[in-house]
Amino acid sequence: VEKSRNVTRIPSAFRAFAFELINLFDHEDRDDDVVVFKAKNRVGVVKQNVRVENVVFLHRSPIVGTWMASSLQGKGGSPERFPEASAVPSWCAVADRFLGAAAKQIRLLAAITPVNARDESERLLGAFERNESALPEWSYPHAGQGELANALNSFADEIVRENTALATLYEARAREMSLEAELVAGVGTRAFEELAMKRFVAPPALRARATELAIDWVNEAHGDRDTPTVPSTQLLDAMRAEVGRLRLPFAVSEDPRMLALAATGESAIYVASDASITARDVQRTVLHETLGHALPRHRAASQSLGLFRFGTAHGADDQEGYALVLEERHGFLDSPRKRELALRHLAAVEMEQGASFQEVVRLVVAHGLPCRTAVSLASRVFRGSDGRTRGLGRERAYLESYLAVCEHFERAPESEAVVASGQVAVHSVPVLCDYVILPQAAQRDSAQK
Repeated sequence: VEKSRNVTRIPSAFRAFAFELINLFDHEDRDDDVVVFKAKNRVGVVKQNVRVENVVFLHRSPIVGTWMASSLQGKGGSPERFPEASAVPSWCAVADRFLGAAAKQIRLLAAITPVNARDESERLLGAFERNESALPEWSYPHAGQGELANALNSFADEIVRENTALATLYEARAREMSLEAELVAGVGTRAFEELAMKRFVAPPALRARATELAIDWVNEAHGDRDTPTVPSTQLLDAMRAEVGRLRLPFAVSEDPRMLALAATGESAIYVASDASITARDVQRTVLHETLGHALPRHRAASQSLGLFRFGTAHGADDQEGYALVLEERHGFLDSPRKRELALRHLAAVEMEQGASFQEVVRLVVAHGLPCRTAVSLASRVFRGSDGRTRGLGRERAYLESYLAVCEHFERAPESEAVVASGQVAVHSVPVLCDYVILPQAAQRDSAQK
Protein backbone atom coordinates (compact mmCIF):
# COMPACT_ATOMS: atom_id res chain seq x y z
CA VAL A 1 0.00 0.00 0.00
CA GLU A 2 1.38 3.36 -0.99
CA LYS A 3 1.23 6.37 1.28
CA SER A 4 0.88 9.82 -0.27
CA ARG A 5 1.74 12.36 2.35
CA ASN A 6 -1.32 12.89 4.58
CA VAL A 7 -4.01 11.62 2.24
CA THR A 8 -6.10 8.53 2.80
CA ARG A 9 -4.20 5.32 2.16
CA ILE A 10 -5.66 2.94 -0.35
CA PRO A 11 -4.31 -0.07 -2.25
CA SER A 12 -2.19 1.25 -5.08
CA ALA A 13 -3.93 -1.19 -7.41
CA PHE A 14 -6.91 1.14 -7.36
CA ARG A 15 -4.98 3.90 -9.12
CA ALA A 16 -6.57 2.49 -12.25
CA PHE A 17 -9.74 4.31 -11.21
CA ALA A 18 -8.13 7.76 -11.30
CA PHE A 19 -8.96 8.48 -14.95
CA GLU A 20 -11.79 5.98 -15.21
CA LEU A 21 -14.79 7.14 -17.17
CA ILE A 22 -17.97 7.22 -15.10
CA ASN A 23 -21.49 7.03 -16.37
CA LEU A 24 -24.12 9.03 -14.54
CA PHE A 25 -27.28 7.20 -15.55
CA ASP A 26 -30.64 8.87 -15.22
CA HIS A 27 -32.25 5.74 -13.77
CA GLU A 28 -33.48 3.56 -16.65
CA ASP A 29 -33.34 5.91 -19.64
CA ARG A 30 -29.64 5.30 -20.37
CA ASP A 31 -29.09 8.93 -21.41
CA ASP A 32 -25.67 9.51 -20.01
CA ASP A 33 -23.08 12.18 -19.47
CA VAL A 34 -19.41 11.39 -19.16
CA VAL A 35 -17.24 12.69 -16.37
CA VAL A 36 -13.49 12.22 -15.96
CA PHE A 37 -12.04 12.45 -12.48
CA LYS A 38 -8.48 13.67 -12.34
CA ALA A 39 -5.92 12.23 -9.93
CA LYS A 40 -4.37 14.44 -7.29
CA ASN A 41 -1.30 13.52 -5.23
CA ARG A 42 -1.36 10.11 -6.96
CA VAL A 43 -4.40 8.94 -5.01
CA GLY A 44 -6.29 6.49 -7.18
CA VAL A 45 -9.80 7.03 -5.93
CA VAL A 46 -12.15 9.98 -5.72
CA LYS A 47 -12.97 11.38 -2.28
CA GLN A 48 -15.34 9.10 -0.44
CA ASN A 49 -17.89 11.82 0.28
CA VAL A 50 -18.24 12.92 -3.35
CA ARG A 51 -21.83 11.53 -3.09
CA VAL A 52 -22.16 10.62 -6.77
CA GLU A 53 -25.00 8.15 -7.14
CA ASN A 54 -25.58 5.47 -9.82
CA VAL A 55 -21.91 5.15 -10.68
CA VAL A 56 -20.88 2.74 -13.42
CA PHE A 57 -17.31 2.30 -14.61
CA LEU A 58 -17.18 1.98 -18.38
CA HIS A 59 -13.76 0.55 -19.10
CA ARG A 60 -12.37 -2.67 -17.70
CA SER A 61 -9.57 -2.00 -15.27
CA PRO A 62 -6.72 -4.55 -15.40
CA ILE A 63 -7.05 -4.90 -11.64
CA VAL A 64 -10.70 -4.57 -10.69
CA GLY A 65 -12.51 -4.32 -14.01
CA THR A 66 -16.21 -3.91 -14.52
CA TRP A 67 -17.12 -6.28 -11.69
CA MET A 68 -16.99 -3.48 -9.14
CA ALA A 69 -19.48 -1.36 -11.02
CA SER A 70 -22.48 -3.42 -9.97
CA SER A 71 -21.72 -3.00 -6.27
CA LEU A 72 -21.34 0.79 -6.58
CA GLN A 73 -24.62 1.57 -8.30
CA GLY A 74 -26.71 3.70 -6.03
CA LYS A 75 -24.24 3.59 -3.12
CA GLY A 76 -22.30 6.53 -1.86
CA GLY A 77 -20.11 4.46 0.46
CA SER A 78 -20.75 6.71 3.44
CA PRO A 79 -19.65 5.32 6.81
CA GLU A 80 -22.52 7.05 8.65
CA ARG A 81 -24.44 3.78 8.71
CA PHE A 82 -21.93 2.36 11.14
CA PRO A 83 -21.12 5.06 13.68
CA GLU A 84 -19.80 2.42 16.10
CA ALA A 85 -17.08 1.32 13.71
CA SER A 86 -14.73 4.28 14.01
CA ALA A 87 -11.73 1.99 14.33
CA VAL A 88 -12.23 0.48 10.88
CA PRO A 89 -9.26 1.38 8.61
CA SER A 90 -10.10 3.69 5.72
CA TRP A 91 -8.97 1.21 3.05
CA CYS A 92 -11.69 -1.24 4.11
CA ALA A 93 -14.44 0.72 2.30
CA VAL A 94 -12.82 0.19 -1.10
CA ALA A 95 -11.82 -3.39 -0.27
CA ASP A 96 -15.34 -4.26 0.88
CA ARG A 97 -16.94 -2.92 -2.29
CA PHE A 98 -14.53 -4.79 -4.53
CA LEU A 99 -14.69 -8.15 -2.73
CA GLY A 100 -18.43 -7.82 -2.20
CA ALA A 101 -18.98 -7.34 -5.93
CA ALA A 102 -16.63 -10.23 -6.72
CA ALA A 103 -18.47 -12.56 -4.35
CA LYS A 104 -21.75 -11.87 -6.11
CA GLN A 105 -20.17 -12.78 -9.44
CA ILE A 106 -18.51 -16.04 -8.41
CA ARG A 107 -21.36 -18.04 -6.82
CA LEU A 108 -19.42 -21.31 -6.78
CA LEU A 109 -22.18 -23.66 -5.59
CA ALA A 110 -24.59 -22.38 -8.24
CA ALA A 111 -21.92 -22.83 -10.91
CA ILE A 112 -21.24 -26.47 -9.98
CA THR A 113 -24.92 -27.49 -9.87
CA PRO A 114 -25.74 -29.27 -13.15
CA VAL A 115 -28.67 -27.88 -15.10
CA ASN A 116 -29.73 -31.47 -15.85
CA ALA A 117 -29.17 -32.77 -12.30
CA ARG A 118 -32.62 -34.30 -11.87
CA ASP A 119 -32.70 -36.07 -15.25
CA GLU A 120 -29.21 -37.46 -14.72
CA SER A 121 -30.07 -38.68 -11.22
CA GLU A 122 -33.01 -40.65 -12.60
CA ARG A 123 -30.93 -42.09 -15.45
CA LEU A 124 -28.10 -43.10 -13.10
CA LEU A 125 -30.53 -44.59 -10.59
CA GLY A 126 -32.15 -46.73 -13.27
CA ALA A 127 -28.78 -47.99 -14.46
CA PHE A 128 -27.56 -48.93 -10.98
CA GLU A 129 -30.83 -50.64 -10.13
CA ARG A 130 -30.32 -52.78 -13.26
CA ASN A 131 -26.74 -53.51 -12.13
CA GLU A 132 -25.37 -51.59 -15.10
CA SER A 133 -22.36 -49.30 -15.08
CA ALA A 134 -23.06 -45.64 -15.68
CA LEU A 135 -21.30 -42.30 -15.36
CA PRO A 136 -22.82 -38.84 -15.05
CA GLU A 137 -23.27 -36.75 -18.19
CA TRP A 138 -23.76 -33.41 -16.50
CA SER A 139 -24.25 -30.06 -18.18
CA TYR A 140 -23.30 -26.87 -16.37
CA PRO A 141 -24.23 -23.23 -16.78
CA HIS A 142 -21.48 -21.22 -18.43
CA ALA A 143 -19.92 -18.83 -15.92
CA GLY A 144 -16.29 -18.12 -16.82
CA GLN A 145 -14.50 -15.92 -14.28
CA GLY A 146 -10.84 -16.21 -15.33
CA GLU A 147 -10.20 -12.46 -15.48
CA LEU A 148 -11.80 -11.93 -12.11
CA ALA A 149 -9.42 -14.51 -10.63
CA ASN A 150 -6.46 -12.44 -11.82
CA ALA A 151 -7.99 -9.24 -10.42
CA LEU A 152 -8.47 -10.86 -7.02
CA ASN A 153 -4.87 -12.03 -6.87
CA SER A 154 -3.67 -8.55 -7.80
CA PHE A 155 -5.83 -7.11 -5.05
CA ALA A 156 -4.38 -9.61 -2.55
CA ASP A 157 -0.83 -8.63 -3.54
CA GLU A 158 -1.65 -5.01 -2.79
CA ILE A 159 -3.70 -5.33 0.38
CA VAL A 160 -1.17 -7.50 2.20
CA ARG A 161 1.24 -4.58 2.13
CA GLU A 162 -0.89 -2.95 4.82
CA ASN A 163 0.94 -5.38 7.11
CA THR A 164 -1.83 -5.77 9.69
CA ALA A 165 -3.73 -8.78 10.97
CA LEU A 166 -6.94 -7.44 9.43
CA ALA A 167 -5.28 -6.98 6.04
CA THR A 168 -4.05 -10.56 6.24
CA LEU A 169 -7.66 -11.73 6.61
CA TYR A 170 -8.65 -9.72 3.54
CA GLU A 171 -5.71 -11.11 1.57
CA ALA A 172 -6.59 -14.70 2.51
CA ARG A 173 -10.21 -14.25 1.47
CA ALA A 174 -9.22 -12.59 -1.81
CA ARG A 175 -6.96 -15.53 -2.68
CA GLU A 176 -9.66 -18.02 -1.74
CA MET A 177 -12.14 -16.14 -3.93
CA SER A 178 -9.58 -16.13 -6.75
CA LEU A 179 -9.36 -19.91 -6.48
CA GLU A 180 -13.15 -20.16 -6.47
CA ALA A 181 -13.31 -17.97 -9.59
CA GLU A 182 -10.87 -20.37 -11.26
CA LEU A 183 -13.05 -23.28 -10.17
CA VAL A 184 -16.08 -21.63 -11.74
CA ALA A 185 -14.15 -21.14 -14.97
CA GLY A 186 -13.01 -24.79 -14.92
CA VAL A 187 -16.33 -26.46 -14.12
CA GLY A 188 -16.84 -29.65 -16.10
CA THR A 189 -13.21 -29.82 -17.28
CA ARG A 190 -10.20 -31.78 -16.09
CA ALA A 191 -8.67 -28.58 -14.74
CA PHE A 192 -11.38 -28.55 -12.08
CA GLU A 193 -9.93 -31.62 -10.36
CA GLU A 194 -6.59 -30.04 -9.48
CA LEU A 195 -8.19 -26.77 -8.39
CA ALA A 196 -10.71 -28.56 -6.16
CA MET A 197 -7.89 -30.26 -4.25
CA LYS A 198 -6.60 -26.81 -3.25
CA ARG A 199 -9.91 -25.43 -2.01
CA PHE A 200 -10.63 -27.67 0.99
CA VAL A 201 -7.32 -28.03 2.79
CA ALA A 202 -7.35 -28.76 6.50
CA PRO A 203 -4.43 -29.46 8.87
CA PRO A 204 -3.47 -33.16 8.62
CA ALA A 205 -4.28 -33.79 12.29
CA LEU A 206 -7.76 -32.31 11.90
CA ARG A 207 -8.38 -34.32 8.73
CA ALA A 208 -7.34 -37.50 10.50
CA ARG A 209 -9.63 -36.82 13.48
CA ALA A 210 -12.56 -36.06 11.20
CA THR A 211 -12.05 -39.33 9.32
CA GLU A 212 -11.81 -41.26 12.60
CA LEU A 213 -15.04 -39.62 13.74
CA ALA A 214 -16.74 -40.57 10.46
CA ILE A 215 -15.69 -44.19 10.87
CA ASP A 216 -17.01 -44.22 14.45
CA TRP A 217 -20.32 -42.67 13.42
CA VAL A 218 -20.89 -44.95 10.46
CA ASN A 219 -20.26 -48.03 12.63
CA GLU A 220 -22.69 -46.98 15.37
CA ALA A 221 -25.83 -49.01 15.97
CA HIS A 222 -28.24 -46.72 14.18
CA GLY A 223 -31.58 -48.17 15.14
CA ASP A 224 -33.31 -46.56 12.16
CA ARG A 225 -36.99 -46.04 12.69
CA ASP A 226 -39.53 -46.91 10.04
CA THR A 227 -40.54 -43.26 9.83
CA PRO A 228 -43.16 -42.33 7.25
CA THR A 229 -42.31 -39.67 4.73
CA VAL A 230 -44.17 -36.41 4.32
CA PRO A 231 -44.81 -34.30 1.21
CA SER A 232 -41.80 -32.18 0.29
CA THR A 233 -44.07 -29.14 0.28
CA GLN A 234 -44.01 -29.35 4.08
CA LEU A 235 -40.36 -28.32 4.00
CA LEU A 236 -41.18 -25.33 1.83
CA ASP A 237 -44.08 -24.29 4.06
CA ALA A 238 -42.13 -24.79 7.30
CA MET A 239 -39.13 -22.85 5.97
CA ARG A 240 -41.31 -19.92 4.96
CA ALA A 241 -43.05 -19.95 8.32
CA GLU A 242 -39.78 -19.88 10.29
CA VAL A 243 -38.28 -17.18 8.06
CA GLY A 244 -41.38 -15.11 8.74
CA ARG A 245 -41.27 -15.79 12.47
CA LEU A 246 -37.63 -14.68 12.65
CA ARG A 247 -38.39 -11.71 10.38
CA LEU A 248 -35.53 -12.59 8.07
CA PRO A 249 -35.39 -10.69 4.76
CA PHE A 250 -35.04 -13.93 2.76
CA ALA A 251 -37.17 -15.30 -0.04
CA VAL A 252 -37.89 -19.04 0.08
CA SER A 253 -38.44 -20.98 -3.14
CA GLU A 254 -38.14 -24.46 -4.62
CA ASP A 255 -35.28 -25.44 -6.91
CA PRO A 256 -35.69 -28.68 -8.88
CA ARG A 257 -31.92 -28.90 -9.45
CA MET A 258 -31.10 -29.18 -5.74
CA LEU A 259 -28.96 -32.16 -4.73
CA ALA A 260 -29.26 -31.17 -1.05
CA LEU A 261 -32.54 -30.66 0.80
CA ALA A 262 -31.90 -26.93 1.10
CA ALA A 263 -29.29 -24.23 0.58
CA THR A 264 -29.02 -20.61 1.66
CA GLY A 265 -27.84 -17.82 -0.62
CA GLU A 266 -27.24 -14.14 -0.05
CA SER A 267 -30.93 -13.27 0.31
CA ALA A 268 -32.78 -16.49 -0.50
CA ILE A 269 -33.24 -20.02 0.80
CA TYR A 270 -33.76 -22.74 -1.81
CA VAL A 271 -35.39 -26.08 -0.99
CA ALA A 272 -35.51 -29.26 -3.02
CA SER A 273 -38.74 -30.21 -4.73
CA ASP A 274 -40.15 -33.76 -4.71
CA ALA A 275 -37.63 -34.91 -2.10
CA SER A 276 -38.25 -37.96 0.06
CA ILE A 277 -38.22 -36.54 3.60
CA THR A 278 -39.57 -37.20 7.08
CA ALA A 279 -41.10 -34.73 9.52
CA ARG A 280 -37.83 -34.80 11.46
CA ASP A 281 -35.90 -33.94 8.28
CA VAL A 282 -38.14 -30.91 7.90
CA GLN A 283 -37.48 -29.69 11.45
CA ARG A 284 -33.73 -30.25 11.24
CA THR A 285 -33.34 -28.64 7.81
CA VAL A 286 -35.33 -25.57 8.84
CA LEU A 287 -33.14 -25.11 11.92
CA HIS A 288 -29.94 -25.71 9.96
CA GLU A 289 -30.72 -23.16 7.26
CA THR A 290 -32.38 -20.43 9.33
CA LEU A 291 -30.30 -20.38 12.52
CA GLY A 292 -27.10 -21.76 11.01
CA HIS A 293 -26.99 -19.75 7.77
CA ALA A 294 -29.71 -17.17 7.17
CA LEU A 295 -29.61 -15.52 10.60
CA PRO A 296 -25.81 -15.02 10.60
CA ARG A 297 -26.06 -13.57 7.08
CA HIS A 298 -28.78 -11.20 8.27
CA ARG A 299 -26.64 -10.11 11.22
CA ALA A 300 -23.71 -9.56 8.86
CA ALA A 301 -25.65 -6.81 7.07
CA SER A 302 -25.27 -4.56 10.13
CA GLN A 303 -21.53 -5.14 10.52
CA SER A 304 -18.95 -2.50 9.72
CA LEU A 305 -16.65 -4.90 7.87
CA GLY A 306 -17.58 -6.60 4.63
CA LEU A 307 -15.69 -9.70 5.78
CA PHE A 308 -18.76 -10.65 7.79
CA ARG A 309 -20.92 -10.47 4.64
CA PHE A 310 -18.77 -12.04 1.93
CA GLY A 311 -16.94 -14.16 4.47
CA THR A 312 -13.44 -14.80 5.69
CA ALA A 313 -11.33 -17.54 4.17
CA HIS A 314 -12.97 -20.84 5.21
CA GLY A 315 -15.83 -18.85 6.71
CA ALA A 316 -18.42 -20.72 4.63
CA ASP A 317 -16.87 -24.02 5.77
CA ASP A 318 -16.94 -23.19 9.47
CA GLN A 319 -20.50 -21.91 9.13
CA GLU A 320 -21.45 -25.47 8.17
CA GLY A 321 -19.65 -26.68 11.28
CA TYR A 322 -21.52 -24.12 13.36
CA ALA A 323 -24.84 -25.26 11.87
CA LEU A 324 -24.02 -28.83 12.95
CA VAL A 325 -23.26 -27.58 16.46
CA LEU A 326 -26.74 -26.03 16.52
CA GLU A 327 -28.24 -29.31 15.27
CA GLU A 328 -26.53 -31.13 18.13
CA ARG A 329 -27.80 -28.67 20.75
CA HIS A 330 -31.36 -29.12 19.53
CA GLY A 331 -31.19 -32.92 19.48
CA PHE A 332 -31.05 -33.41 15.71
CA LEU A 333 -27.56 -34.91 15.50
CA ASP A 334 -28.92 -38.41 16.05
CA SER A 335 -27.63 -41.71 14.70
CA PRO A 336 -29.26 -41.53 11.24
CA ARG A 337 -27.96 -37.98 10.77
CA LYS A 338 -24.49 -39.00 11.95
CA ARG A 339 -24.43 -41.86 9.44
CA GLU A 340 -25.43 -39.50 6.64
CA LEU A 341 -22.67 -37.00 7.50
CA ALA A 342 -20.12 -39.78 8.02
CA LEU A 343 -20.84 -41.34 4.64
CA ARG A 344 -20.57 -37.95 2.94
CA HIS A 345 -17.15 -37.51 4.50
CA LEU A 346 -15.94 -41.02 3.66
CA ALA A 347 -17.27 -40.74 0.11
CA ALA A 348 -15.29 -37.53 -0.39
CA VAL A 349 -12.17 -39.17 1.03
CA GLU A 350 -12.62 -42.20 -1.25
CA MET A 351 -13.04 -39.92 -4.26
CA GLU A 352 -9.86 -38.03 -3.40
CA GLN A 353 -8.03 -41.34 -3.21
CA GLY A 354 -9.15 -42.25 -6.73
CA ALA A 355 -12.51 -44.02 -6.31
CA SER A 356 -14.85 -43.73 -9.29
CA PHE A 357 -18.45 -42.55 -9.21
CA GLN A 358 -19.67 -46.15 -9.33
CA GLU A 359 -17.39 -47.18 -6.46
CA VAL A 360 -18.68 -44.36 -4.28
CA VAL A 361 -22.27 -45.44 -4.99
CA ARG A 362 -21.42 -49.01 -4.00
CA LEU A 363 -19.73 -47.79 -0.79
CA VAL A 364 -22.89 -46.01 0.32
CA VAL A 365 -25.17 -48.91 -0.63
CA ALA A 366 -22.92 -51.31 1.29
CA HIS A 367 -23.70 -49.34 4.46
CA GLY A 368 -27.41 -49.97 4.09
CA LEU A 369 -28.64 -46.82 2.38
CA PRO A 370 -31.01 -47.03 -0.60
CA CYS A 371 -29.61 -46.78 -4.10
CA ARG A 372 -31.40 -43.46 -4.66
CA THR A 373 -29.68 -41.96 -1.61
CA ALA A 374 -26.34 -43.38 -2.76
CA VAL A 375 -26.65 -41.81 -6.21
CA SER A 376 -27.62 -38.47 -4.67
CA LEU A 377 -24.68 -38.54 -2.25
CA ALA A 378 -22.17 -39.50 -4.95
CA SER A 379 -23.54 -36.71 -7.15
CA ARG A 380 -22.93 -34.21 -4.36
CA VAL A 381 -19.35 -35.37 -3.90
CA PHE A 382 -18.54 -35.29 -7.62
CA ARG A 383 -20.22 -31.91 -8.28
CA GLY A 384 -18.33 -29.68 -10.67
CA SER A 385 -16.51 -32.52 -12.42
CA ASP A 386 -17.16 -34.32 -15.69
CA GLY A 387 -18.17 -37.40 -13.68
CA ARG A 388 -14.91 -39.15 -14.48
CA THR A 389 -12.49 -37.02 -12.50
CA ARG A 390 -12.66 -35.75 -8.93
CA GLY A 391 -15.30 -33.19 -8.00
CA LEU A 392 -15.33 -30.40 -5.43
CA GLY A 393 -15.54 -32.77 -2.46
CA ARG A 394 -16.98 -30.08 -0.20
CA GLU A 395 -18.74 -32.73 1.90
CA ARG A 396 -15.48 -33.50 3.71
CA ALA A 397 -15.46 -29.99 5.20
CA TYR A 398 -18.57 -30.59 7.32
CA LEU A 399 -17.01 -32.84 9.96
CA GLU A 400 -13.65 -31.06 9.85
CA SER A 401 -15.34 -27.73 10.53
CA TYR A 402 -17.65 -29.28 13.12
CA LEU A 403 -14.63 -30.45 15.10
CA ALA A 404 -12.83 -27.11 14.66
CA VAL A 405 -15.86 -25.12 15.84
CA CYS A 406 -16.51 -27.43 18.82
CA GLU A 407 -12.90 -27.19 19.95
CA HIS A 408 -12.81 -23.41 19.54
CA PHE A 409 -16.07 -22.89 21.47
CA GLU A 410 -14.77 -25.12 24.26
CA ARG A 411 -11.68 -22.91 24.61
CA ALA A 412 -13.46 -19.59 24.07
CA PRO A 413 -17.26 -19.88 24.38
CA GLU A 414 -17.69 -16.10 24.13
CA SER A 415 -16.45 -16.25 20.53
CA GLU A 416 -19.75 -17.76 19.38
CA ALA A 417 -21.22 -14.26 19.22
CA VAL A 418 -18.64 -13.41 16.52
CA VAL A 419 -19.10 -16.65 14.57
CA ALA A 420 -22.87 -16.12 14.62
CA SER A 421 -22.49 -12.64 13.11
CA GLY A 422 -21.56 -13.67 9.57
CA GLN A 423 -19.54 -16.14 7.53
CA VAL A 424 -16.67 -16.19 9.98
CA ALA A 425 -14.01 -18.88 10.32
CA VAL A 426 -13.00 -19.60 13.90
CA HIS A 427 -9.36 -18.82 13.21
CA SER A 428 -10.33 -15.21 12.36
CA VAL A 429 -12.24 -14.55 15.60
CA PRO A 430 -9.27 -13.05 17.53
CA VAL A 431 -8.99 -10.31 14.89
CA LEU A 432 -12.68 -9.74 14.15
CA CYS A 433 -13.76 -9.55 17.79
CA ASP A 434 -12.38 -5.99 17.79
CA TYR A 435 -14.73 -5.00 14.95
CA VAL A 436 -17.94 -6.97 15.49
CA ILE A 437 -21.10 -5.04 16.33
CA LEU A 438 -23.34 -7.05 18.64
CA PRO A 439 -26.96 -6.47 19.62
CA GLN A 440 -27.38 -5.79 23.32
CA ALA A 441 -28.78 -9.27 23.95
CA ALA A 442 -25.79 -10.88 22.25
CA GLN A 443 -23.43 -8.67 24.24
CA ARG A 444 -25.02 -9.87 27.48
CA ASP A 445 -24.81 -13.52 26.41
CA SER A 446 -21.17 -13.12 25.38
CA ALA A 447 -20.29 -11.47 28.70
CA GLN A 448 -21.99 -14.28 30.62
CA LYS A 449 -20.03 -16.89 28.69
